[in-house]
Amino acid sequence: SSPPPVDPLATARRSPPSVTSTPSPSAAYVYADFWRAAADVYEEGEALHAAMSKAAEESPRKYVASSWLDTLAAPHGRASSSSPRRSSAAVVSRMLVTPSFSTFNASLYRTFAVSLSASLSRLTGGRMRIEVFHPEYVGGKDGGGKGRRTPWPCVMICYERE
Repeated sequence: SSPPPVDPLATARRSPPSVTSTPSPSAAYVYADFWRAAADVYEEGEALHAAMSKAAEESPRKYVASSWLDTLAAPHGRASSSSPRRSSAAVVSRMLVTPSFSTFNASLYRTFAVSLSASLSRLTGGRMRIEVFHPEYVGGKDGGGKGRRTPWPCVMICYERE
């Protein structure tokens, strides 16, 4: 019989936990911890992308309808039921929690995050980005920052590649 299907996520998932905390109030240490976490996320993302690419080459993709709406979206209105639908994007993220760094200064933390974001995006060709969370966060497009408030300042490091 045929070998079991390859699970790209299980194959590439050999990384540290998805939340990293840095206790230092020093910007130099927080920067170092950020770049260490970003390197881990990048390596994990690249490994996941490679595993997903290999799995896609080994077995052709088949579309499965899970509802009548999916049937409408299927190519030519037909759906196949032979294999589950798979995502083509490799997505990895890690939350860096900085409880002692800029806890009471959202503006300083945003400046810190903007400098990291620009560097990270440029170094990775747009594959990586960050999301910022802060206890004092107010503003943005998400209704006054309610979705971005956290007990401690945090940066989510995200890797995404189609």
